[in-house]
Amino acid sequence: MENNKITVNLTTIIIIAVVVGALFVGIISFVVYNNINKDNNTTLSKTQDTEQIQTSATLNEETNNDNNTSLNNSGTTDSNNNSAQQNVSSAQSSSVTGKSSSKSNPLSIGEWGIASKRDSGDYIDIPVKVTNVIRGNSATQMVKDYCNSSSSIYKYEDAKDKMEWAVVEYTVDLTNIKGYSTGKDIKVDSKITGTGDNTSIKYNGTTYIVSTMNMTSGYSKENIANGQFAVQLPIGCTDYLIALGSLSHTQAFFNGK
Repeated sequence: MENNKITVNLTTIIIIAVVVGALFVGIISFVVYNNINKDNNTTLSKTQDTEQIQTSATLNEETNNDNNTSLNNSGTTDSNNNSAQQNVSSAQSSSVTGKSSSKSNPLSIGEWGIASKRDSGDYIDIPVKVTNVIRGNSATQMVKDYCNSSSSIYKYEDAKDKMEWAVVEYTVDLTNIKGYSTGKDIKVDSKITGTGDNTSIKYNGTTYIVSTMNMTSGYSKENIANGQFAVQLPIGCTDYLIALGSLSHTQAFFNGK
């Protein structure tokens, strides 16, 4: 009987030991598994954080580059605009070189000539050019509008028989004109003359003595300015000369149109 009790007790002890061992192994495995997962999660979190930081840095860098590019482009555009404005300003303020002319050697419309202009009591030579001659109904309307304006001292009259109104447009370079605080006077003396030795227009056997009507009033703040005057011409006649400048000083002569 004592031997059987001893056997039972040993069996029980062995079973208990095995169970305890199994529990111990299970606990150890559980702890190790949790530690591994924790390490993996920590590594993954760090990796994600690193990627987020790198992504954020990349986005910031791209944004800064785009902003810098935009600023550089803006600066280039401003620089180009300033250069263009400076070039325009320089072109308007630079003196033009005109050609000498005479009745026997007149200039064409669009060419720069040299004409005298009164400035502060003296006459000085300045560059001038005729840019256009408008005739017919368009010129008549321009003359009517001018005569009806408050700045005109003339009363409109229809052109004489076999004649029509013409408006001569011209440009002057006032760079060397002193001017006043209100600007520089644009008007230049004008005259229509015949070709060759003729002082008056001869057309179809008829002699025409004509006078001009100034249509330019006011002052210009710019060195390059435009003026115009009106005159009655024989219908169809282009055999005449346009003279700009004082009769007693330098005149620029242009072929008619």
